[in-house]
Amino acid sequence: VGKPKIYCIVDSPFAWPLLSKLFFPAGERASQLATLHYDVIDDFPAFAWAPNWAREGDLALSVRADTITTGTYELWIQHRERRPDVEYVPCGVDFHAFNQPAGQEPKDLTACPNPRIGYFGSISDRLDYDLITKLADEFPNGSVVLVGPVRMNEALLPRRPNIYYLGLKPHNELPRYAQHFTVALIPFLVNEATSKLNPVKTLEYLAAGIPVVSTAIPDVQRFFSHAVHVAQNHEEFIQMVHDAIDNTDIERIRNGVELARSSSWQLMANRIASRVLTDQSSPSAGHAIITGSSL
Repeated sequence: VGKPKIYCIVDSPFAWPLLSKLFFPAGERASQLATLHYDVIDDFPAFAWAPNWAREGDLALSVRADTITTGTYELWIQHRERRPDVEYVPCGVDFHAFNQPAGQEPKDLTACPNPRIGYFGSISDRLDYDLITKLADEFPNGSVVLVGPVRMNEALLPRRPNIYYLGLKPHNELPRYAQHFTVALIPFLVNEATSKLNPVKTLEYLAAGIPVVSTAIPDVQRFFSHAVHVAQNHEEFIQMVHDAIDNTDIERIRNGVELARSSSWQLMANRIASRVLTDQSSPSAGHAIITGSSL
């Protein structure tokens, strides 16, 4: 019995040093490697904290991978000159988890007065903290609620009496938070790194049937502008939050719910699987899959 074939999915250039040792010793490809698939989920080398070899790892994976997909349209544009066969595979949403009647209010949310201007996700240097501070000052009787892990120096976080940091929550609890937000936020800075985002939270907010206000992230503008309020500057953002609170746009919310309804994780998984499992011979040989997130 021969050695099992390995089907490898990697989603980060930081895995390249290990993968190069495992599958490309002395520059030659190991015979065990059936398929190497590179799923570009973010432009990691563009972030300030990325090691100086990250772009080299990204290039190496782009060249060595048998197949390549991107999680955002902007990343597809970036990679298509290097790899004309690159495919854009958008993210999905667990629609039925988020599209439910508002359940019991989370206990830590009860201390946050309405209107609740809410965000969930990583609290990092991607966020526009000047904008968040302005929102808190603009709505002194309401709350700016941030749910998620803090991945930066906490001393740099904006502090106001009505800014609430509720910490990391299990993903299956996020629908209850979303359902009790008055308005949901995508308050990212727009710069070299964040301009290539397509936030998963967009579809989750939309599935929950709540108004969403975002900064001008290109993918959000391109795919969600009929469902999400997209602001070009701070003043417009704040006005859109006012409008979303005072005059709910039912048609926009319906558009968002239907968009989320048609965006499943299963569809995304099937498209990537069709790229990875290109050689399906001898299934009894004990095929193995290595995921990039585990490296």
